[in-house]
Amino acid sequence: MDPLAKARARRAEYAERERQRVAKTKRAASAAANDIGELPEVADPVLKERCRLDLALFLKELFPHTTGSGPLGPPQMEAIKRFEYAVLNFARNLTALPRGYVKSTISENSLIWAKCYGHRRFPLFVGATQELADDGLRNIKTEYETNDHLLSLFPEVCYPIRKLEGKPERAKNLTYRGERLRIVWVNDSIVLPWIGESAAKGVICESYGITSPPRGKRYRLPDGSQPRPDFCVFDDPQTDESAESDTMTRKRIKFIKKGYLRMGGHGRKMSAVMNATQLEDGDLVDQMSDRKLHKDWSTVRTQMVTKMPTHLEEWWLTKYADIRHDYDDSDIEGQAKAAAKSTEFYIANWEIMNEGAEVSWPDIPLEEGEYDALQHAMNILVDEGPEVFYAECQNDPRKAVASQSVIQITDDTAKRQSGLSRGMVPDRASDVVFGIDVHDNVLYWTVAAASQTFTGGVIDYGTWPEQPNEWFTLRNARVTLRDQYPGETLEDAVQHGIEELVTNLCAGPWMTSGGQSLPIGCGLVDAGHKPDEVHNALRHLGLSHVLSSKGLGITASRKPMEEYDLSEDRVFRVGPDLKRPRWYLPRDKFVDGVYRVHFDTNWAKNQLAARLTQPLSADGAWEYFGNGEFNHGHYNRHMQGERSKLHEVEGRKVDVWGPVAGYENHWFDTAVMCVIALSMCGCVLPIQKQSEPPKKPRPPRKKRQRDEDPDAGDFWITAR
Repeated sequence: MDPLAKARARRAEYAERERQRVAKTKRAASAAANDIGELPEVADPVLKERCRLDLALFLKELFPHTTGSGPLGPPQMEAIKRFEYAVLNFARNLTALPRGYVKSTISENSLIWAKCYGHRRFPLFVGATQELADDGLRNIKTEYETNDHLLSLFPEVCYPIRKLEGKPERAKNLTYRGERLRIVWVNDSIVLPWIGESAAKGVICESYGITSPPRGKRYRLPDGSQPRPDFCVFDDPQTDESAESDTMTRKRIKFIKKGYLRMGGHGRKMSAVMNATQLEDGDLVDQMSDRKLHKDWSTVRTQMVTKMPTHLEEWWLTKYADIRHDYDDSDIEGQAKAAAKSTEFYIANWEIMNEGAEVSWPDIPLEEGEYDALQHAMNILVDEGPEVFYAECQNDPRKAVASQSVIQITDDTAKRQSGLSRGMVPDRASDVVFGIDVHDNVLYWTVAAASQTFTGGVIDYGTWPEQPNEWFTLRNARVTLRDQYPGETLEDAVQHGIEELVTNLCAGPWMTSGGQSLPIGCGLVDAGHKPDEVHNALRHLGLSHVLSSKGLGITASRKPMEEYDLSEDRVFRVGPDLKRPRWYLPRDKFVDGVYRVHFDTNWAKNQLAARLTQPLSADGAWEYFGNGEFNHGHYNRHMQGERSKLHEVEGRKVDVWGPVAGYENHWFDTAVMCVIALSMCGCVLPIQKQSEPPKKPRPPRKKRQRDEDPDAGDFWITAR
């Protein structure tokens, strides 16, 4: 080799050695920088061991600024106990707590306990939205990064995390004694440091919005294991918007049951905790706490005021409220002065204003100027109203709705039973009627009987086709009309079902205890969903006393029925009162030989609710059939499927009925049709005296072919 080539080779060799030396030096420096060094000693091993199976002690000792800052009440201690049990065993526990009862903080801090001790290897934190879930995980991260008490007991967890120095990108490079810690520290995911004998090594925690459950979730760890999610924390999993929507609530429950709770696979059932506040009647919390619907969930509800004051109306809602709200708007300190006077009034009358009252958290944080926990709760009721108080503080939004409603059907309504067998007509009843609600899958029906003073009740109900299970929904009906009539189109099956059901109901027999048989006086079939099929069926049957029906939602902002043009040239009949009509038979709705009655739905629903809630000794009261032991729970739940709220527009007040989220109302609709059918048969409450018909006779009109038919039912078109 020539000297020049040798020189080049020596220079290249030297450069390579220098490059390797520099690289080695950099690697050593980097390794030294990335190695966290030795862990601090555990400050109190005895306390650490005592907290291992004692969540309440852990929350008190390690979080002095939150769950350990002051005495918690029995509701929070119950939530902690139920969380602990679900972590250490299998359970699905729902704890409904009022807003402000630190339920989210309990969920977050308790999850830290479950992870630090390795009680759970892959828990999930689920919020109402992804953003809220990430906020919860961020709070957990903050505790790992800043809580010195947590560091003192769990240096193997917290010390490496502090070495990140708030830079998540460092997580992939940190080492301990030369081994990678494999920390993950991103917005929606945490993997705790992989350190030797640490019980928490490789514990995973991820956050999800409730509507985005992952499928087939696994995580491969350095030892080759692939844990699947094994625990779910549902933290207030609904928003105000979703709580008001039956569709959104149904979807969220589906995600919980079919998404999150099935993520654990078949080897071990997914344990879960839900800490939440009920926001609306029939919302997610309300439905999940219903043991009939969700038998695998155990629920405890807590109210801020467990027993309301005996003198609530007289002292709190009247005298106290008047003082608290009596201030001059022009005085900038007026509200504060009035609040101070109301507190003085409360202290002076403490004994009588506290009589009978109990609160669930006596040591609840008070607002400035408040004397005790009861005054704090009553201030919310007095200042913000019953809707806020009963929903946010009492976990009972139905009570708020009831306070706005004139009447309300309750669970106890199912106990109103006549002592008569199914299908038996009360002796005093003069008319038997039915109502049918039409759907694609099944037809719901109710038969009712009443006297001329409207006294009576429901004597039978069911579906067509009949369902084999006692509790079911329209969507999960086991036997459908298509099953009943195989080979037929949906439209033909609906029409065929209406014809067969109407025929069966008209055939009865509907017998009194004395053996007298009463025929069906009137039957109504709702034509809102399948009008063509309904009219085809009724026209084919040719029964003049069975009509189609259409409800009108007349609110305070819409023209009342008494302002309609109900002259004889436009309608056949009007009822129950000529001056205050609530239903009518229009001439232009005589569809292919089938009459259709139009009625005021809000009035009819008010009448039904009144019949089922007024004292049984009064005229017009209704009962269900049965001897006191018959279970009308499912039917009565449909009766609770709508609630009324008082609407007022320009001085006109109307009770407007609307569906309750999570409830079905199909049998309710059939019973409403029965009210109208009985009114058409001439049943009138004693207070609803009929107005005198017009004295001036109108000239006879030209009869149509159906009017000339002796079997066409002149009863329906006679003079009003």
